This record gives sequence, C-alpha cells and structure tokens, in this order.
Amino acid sequence: MAALFFLFSNKKISVMEKQMKRNNKAIVQPDIMHIKAWQSLKAKYSNTIVLLRIEECYFTFDNDAYIVSSITGIILSECEHVEMQCCFPVAELDICLNKLVKAGNRVAICDQLVSPP
Repeated sequence: MAALFFLFSNKKISVMEKQMKRNNKAIVQPDIMHIKAWQSLKAKYSNTIVLLRIEECYFTFDNDAYIVSSITGIILSECEHVEMQCCFPVAELDICLNKLVKAGNRVAICDQLVSPP
C-alpha cells in the first residue's frame, strides 16, 4: 500500500494525521471504485482538472496530479491502480483552488454524495 502525503510540508502531514487520529478516522486510500469514478469524470471533462473528494481529502490522479503538484507544491505519491496521485485535506480546498485557477486551469470538484438511509 502506498504512503499518503499531504500538503506543503511535514508539519502539515503531522497536523493532518493528528486530526484524523483525534476523530478516530484512518487516512483513506482510494480504491478501484474511486479511480473508475475519477476516470469517468475525466473522460467527460478532459480539459479540466478533476478533484474527487474521498472522506476528508481531495484526490486527483495521473496527469492532473502532476499539474496540481507543480502548481501547489503538493507531494506526488504512488497509487496501486494509477500512475500517480496527489491529495490534500478538505480544509485546504480554497487555497489550492485559488492557485489552480490563477494559473489558468479549469477545475471540477466532485464531492461525495451520501445515499439516504
């Protein structure tokens, strides 16, 4: 299983890990279902960076991950089902989105939908 890295510095990593532990949540890894959902969205919006929310993080993969990493400084990591991924905490969305749009990118944000009980 690949390690998951968060935004900008080791300080951010430890803050995110502490917050997740405090909330009794594990740091989530995307599975094949998430990857297929992202690939489906990417096929529809090929000229757009697609961010997929999985629990408390936004993920992007493959070439989008390289673009996001180069603009925001997010560290790339390996993923089992795709070439590369990068992710950042939900709380950092405004900062990352601002940087991506200022750099001239279109961004699609896909939040999780919860099925009603």
